[in-house]
Amino acid sequence: RPQTCTESAVPAASDPCDTAAKQAAAEAYCRALRDPQGDYAACFDDVAPEELFESCVFDHCAEPSLACATLQLYEDQCRNRGELDFTSVVDACGVCHGDGSACRRTCVATGDPHYQTFDGTWYDFQGQCEYVL
Repeated sequence: RPQTCTESAVPAASDPCDTAAKQAAAEAYCRALRDPQGDYAACFDDVAPEELFESCVFDHCAEPSLACATLQLYEDQCRNRGELDFTSVVDACGVCHGDGSACRRTCVATGDPHYQTFDGTWYDFQGQCEYVL
């Protein structure tokens, strides 16, 4: 049997945007879904953004980290319609609004025999070596 949801009897529980500051911050975060000059503008004719804009604002007010998933949902809908002319909010490392630095690794050598590889593994040995990727 189908499940149904009902509105909460507590007004604040059904509207997480309970302050003007929260509302403004959420609208600023989600504005790409309305910006005619923004990354998603080319997709507006294929996928109407208004419903997802409202969801994004709601999600951001409730828990800001949730709003990224709404932007990703819009991106997925655009891709499904063949629109690929935008930069994703998720970087190559899987970080929302990231800059790609989260997945960068470095190789470290300390002291005479201590080495840490790109994958975080430590080796201790004397002598010459070559680390091949």
